[in-house]
Amino acid sequence: MKILVVDDDPGSRIMLKRLLTRDFDCRVTEAENGLEALARLDEEHFSALLLDLYMPVMGGLETLEMIRQSAHSSLPVLIMTAERGEAMVKRAVALGITDYLVKPLKPNQTSARLAQALQTLRLSSAGQSDADSEPVTVDERLVVLVAEGDPDYRCFLMDFFRPRCTALEASTGADALTLCLQETPGLVFVGGELGIIDAETLVQKVRGMSALSTTRVIATVPRSRIAETKARGAYDGVIACSFVRDVFLDQFERLTVLTGRPAQALERIFPRFRMGLIAATEKVCDITLTANVEVDPELAQVTGETLAATMLLTPPEHQMTVEVTLQLQPDVADAVTRRMGDYAEDRPFTDEDRTETLSELLKMILGRVQNTLAEHGVPSEIGPSETGRRQAPVATDETGAIMTFKTEDGLRFDLIAVARKLLNSDAAKLRPYHWADKNFKATSCGEPSSGTEHGRTLGIGKLLDRLWPSAKPKAAA
Repeated sequence: MKILVVDDDPGSRIMLKRLLTRDFDCRVTEAENGLEALARLDEEHFSALLLDLYMPVMGGLETLEMIRQSAHSSLPVLIMTAERGEAMVKRAVALGITDYLVKPLKPNQTSARLAQALQTLRLSSAGQSDADSEPVTVDERLVVLVAEGDPDYRCFLMDFFRPRCTALEASTGADALTLCLQETPGLVFVGGELGIIDAETLVQKVRGMSALSTTRVIATVPRSRIAETKARGAYDGVIACSFVRDVFLDQFERLTVLTGRPAQALERIFPRFRMGLIAATEKVCDITLTANVEVDPELAQVTGETLAATMLLTPPEHQMTVEVTLQLQPDVADAVTRRMGDYAEDRPFTDEDRTETLSELLKMILGRVQNTLAEHGVPSEIGPSETGRRQAPVATDETGAIMTFKTEDGLRFDLIAVARKLLNSDAAKLRPYHWADKNFKATSCGEPSSGTEHGRTLGIGKLLDRLWPSAKPKAAA
């Protein structure tokens, strides 16, 4: 693995380089600040980035934000920090960090933490290699043209298409136009940095050629520019630049294979939504609460009086939203608030303290899920939170919608994820719950709860049954 270590402290860089090369057989490149790191990323491909949050010239958080908006948006990032609860750390969690190292760095502890993080990355990489061996439906008669100025991303795309069909490459818009006249490609990927004949001009020229009337043109852009590029209406499809192979495959298959259903983009994301939500919860709790959590299928749902926070996660382009609720008992809310704020043991809390903490925790969890969706080419929005104290817990009869988590020291809480279709985009702005009601209900577009099918929530399981029957495993006989 090739790792980029970014820290203005030479001693930290020396220690990390020694540990990574000696204990984990990694190749290490160093950078002293975020600006230098971004330059390195444009020059070389790295498996992961170790990033200090506090640096001169360009700090870690600013660097991370720029990475997430670039062609390297899916790069695994481990941050280094002396604090767990600061706003900067919470923002980093929301931006999708893979793990963290606590400063000051101590060799044994740092090595153990690196072992855990690198093992996760290697397993992920192995999963991508396994995916490479699976057949991908691409017509071998198809001629694909990759017009991309970034040599690394052009190479990435060519490595995928060459074994499957006729693949052509061009580093400039002029070269791409020449190949279009010679070869008549059926599919053209248009990236950036194409020279005098830029992406916009290239697309206009392709659209003007009668011989290319059936050619599909796909834009490859940083995920921050997906909405802007789609709004222009010049392309047959837009995907986020990603060097993660399964992310690219997912986007490619949706654009070129799946057709005809209004929720086609979500059909390939929602089957993974539950696992993504679990993984995000585990990572956020590990970083902010210093607690290992896991879903325990044997545990019953939290009972009695609860505190809860709810947020909506909505892809604007799809008539669908997911409502996610974090609920726990008041004494557990006290423990969570105390850990996140690093308060004294005897500090009393108000419901405002508790619900503010729950909202912040849920927002960080959904922030990671949001990043995952964006990496798969599905931008989404997180709505405002609804918080409150309830005499009875949120309940739903949807199988698999409620996930009960526990920590090693006995804390328990629930995450409930339910989905429903929207009648119009304004519905995403409405509060999903009637907090005064004993039972959990959600209504469509603000209408009173009726108990009918029109006003019911759809759990992830039932949603999959309706959208994609083959997605849910059948129960054992």
